Amino acid sequence: MKKQRLLIVLLPFLLTACGLGAKKMKNIAELTPKLSVESNEAIQIDPSTITSIFTPEALNKNKEYSFTTSTIIAEPVFNNNIIYTISKNGKVSAFSRQDNTILWSCNVSVDKSDNYFGGGILYYKNKLYVTYGARSMVILDSQTGHEIVRKELLDISRTTPVLINDHTILVQTISNQALAVNIDSLNFVWQHEGTAEILSSSYHTSPIAHNGYVIVNYSSGQIFALNADDGQVLWVHDLSNEQEISLPNFEAASTLCKPIINKADMYLANSAGKVIKVNIMTGDILWQTKAEDVQSMSLSGNNLFITNNAGQIAIISTNSGKVKFVADLNELQDAKKVKVASFLAPIISQTSHGWNINIISTKGVLYTLQSENNILSTSPQFTKIVKNIEYYDKINHDEMYFATNKKIIFVNSQK
Repeated sequence: MKKQRLLIVLLPFLLTACGLGAKKMKNIAELTPKLSVESNEAIQIDPSTITSIFTPEALNKNKEYSFTTSTIIAEPVFNNNIIYTISKNGKVSAFSRQDNTILWSCNVSVDKSDNYFGGGILYYKNKLYVTYGARSMVILDSQTGHEIVRKELLDISRTTPVLINDHTILVQTISNQALAVNIDSLNFVWQHEGTAEILSSSYHTSPIAHNGYVIVNYSSGQIFALNADDGQVLWVHDLSNEQEISLPNFEAASTLCKPIINKADMYLANSAGKVIKVNIMTGDILWQTKAEDVQSMSLSGNNLFITNNAGQIAIISTNSGKVKFVADLNELQDAKKVKVASFLAPIISQTSHGWNINIISTKGVLYTLQSENNILSTSPQFTKIVKNIEYYDKINHDEMYFATNKKIIFVNSQK
């Protein structure tokens, strides 16, 4: 026993002497395989996806509003001038833009000392349907915050409830169940189950309602297209079974970021290191390309813009799935000193000479790639901005919002 203990104590020194313990561990940015250009297809931008609202300076010159007192865990929800949020301690708040004040707050959690992650808010007909990383969906009066009723679920839900028709809401659980709930009676209309996972993914994709279909991405790697009315399976893909066979893989091919739907096509990135284009109507995989650790995606014209853990912005052809543009956002930094950052979906903004690609990092940096005559620069420009921006979206045709975990910035075309 003494000899065994001595060997354990000496092991770090032996590894160092052999050169095995002296090397610095690589970080995720270094470990993520970098993409390279495979195609010279032209970059054709859809003019309807170019925003004239956003500029690199907008995030610094516009006022920040404190629209909640706790760290939010999901995208804010808008109804006219009221913004609804759900925080990690289960607090739901309503913030008035007009009065710049929190109108009401209520805690929907059973244990007020708990912290939660995942969930979201659905606004529908003056009611809020709230999930917050627990085993229930809580329905609140949107004007007062009064709890109307709560519906017990079969397991914890970490996704936002989705309205799939005028009388049905779909809730997804971490044990890969899709539960259709009648809005009036709160009875289950239909249920669907995928393969259960022992280990739950850290990212959960909310179901997507589209033309009478419901697209459900389970953490098992299964993608189901279901009939919204009765839950009947229209098609299914099990991406875990389509992984390359090399080393043992104990992680399912779960979705890494929010999928994009454009007409009859869906684009998604999974943890098996693939970006895939699927026809929603038939379930046919139109193409798939290898791309590891994708963080975010956006779409314009014949271009799928992606960011990854390696600190790259890449453009994949929507026609062929081949990479046709790559830029390194950390090109001026020592690769060994680069730390992983979270990147939001790229924004295409209008300029006097055409358009730019803008990528927001949660570390407080905006990366801008300029284009001229549809030729995109590979050298990013840097702008320091507010840190911890986690969400953004259009509010209407001339205004956008950008939200941190506690504050929100409004940007409009008038400023």
